[in-house]
Amino acid sequence: MDDLAEKIGMDSVALRLKNIPGISQGRNWPYTTSGLKECIEKGAEQFGWEKAVKQAKAHNQTGTHIKRGVGMGSCVWFVGVGYRGSNPANRSVNPFAAQFCELEVNTKTGEMPTLVMPPETFFSDLPATGL
Repeated sequence: MDDLAEKIGMDSVALRLKNIPGISQGRNWPYTTSGLKECIEKGAEQFGWEKAVKQAKAHNQTGTHIKRGVGMGSCVWFVGVGYRGSNPANRSVNPFAAQFCELEVNTKTGEMPTLVMPPETFFSDLPATGL
């Protein structure tokens, strides 16, 4: 997602928010809610995403061989799915999690000497909900 966002000139968090699915892509079942949007927004705000991205870009323009990167990822843990033909009303999804991190990479050695901001994980505030 980050590579795609960079190629189209879009912020990677904005790209993720724009493409949150409304249905289960594997089973074509509609979600009543996923909490992913709220989770990513909350995490980006608390992590300071916009500021961290600006600082990383400014740092990388200084000509140093130490490059800084900012990234995020998200996931979900499903409960009660996997049985063919089972009732969709009995399925639930646990809240989403999003993780944000900022790190530095030495482009001469490939080493990552510093975690500028250690990974922070944010969870949606939603309880497990029916799909």
